[in-house]
Amino acid sequence: MIHQVGADRDTFKTLTFGPGLNVILADKSQGATDRQSRNGAGKTSFVELVHFLCGANAKSNGIFRSEALRNWTFNALIDVGGSCLSISRSGTTSGRIHVGGDDTIGSVNSHLQQSLAFEEPNLPAVPREISNTHWKDTLGARWFGLSTDEGSDTGKFRPTFRSLFSFAARRQENGGFQNPMHHTSMQQVWDRQVSVSYLIGLDWTVPSRFQECREREKSAKQLRQAARSEELGPFLGNAAEL
Repeated sequence: MIHQVGADRDTFKTLTFGPGLNVILADKSQGATDRQSRNGAGKTSFVELVHFLCGANAKSNGIFRSEALRNWTFNALIDVGGSCLSISRSGTTSGRIHVGGDDTIGSVNSHLQQSLAFEEPNLPAVPREISNTHWKDTLGARWFGLSTDEGSDTGKFRPTFRSLFSFAARRQENGGFQNPMHHTSMQQVWDRQVSVSYLIGLDWTVPSRFQECREREKSAKQLRQAARSEELGPFLGNAAEL
């Protein structure tokens, strides 16, 4: 659960959420005319901020590294592994996440403790800095049950936290609401199949192996084309020789 989202500037309106369903509405002020819409109130920006705080890549041309916002520090209170954690991230140091714990709710998960190199059973109240990669690994393990051991899941095409999370925090501008089976119109077929299979409890390794077959087929076609070409033909021989 997200309890609160804010920033280190007084001009930012802190959002506080309660248990159950929370709905964000952009209401018109008293006296607004029919020509004044609800666009530009910050609903889309809020979704982008949630992604930013949950490990999204901060592109150099993105909003959080822009001249206007790169010196801002955004923060949130979220539940992770039985604990309420305070997190903060800035565009100037987007590769690092500051994490603080709330011991009144419960101990933080062991993977995050290892990422922070702590021996204490609970996170201290003082925020500590971890890499964005460790942060994504932690959220993937606690929210979706993803393994943090790279050697445990064989294969290149596997579910990732960022892809699974994007099904829950959908971006309208990326076509996230056009089809329930993908979170962006540019999502690759294998990623869509693996992610959806994982989320609904099917064997995600089946579409993963399908994609491995596609990659092998693609390589075989490229090799055949290279064998027929004038540049590599003399070195590789013709198709019959192969």
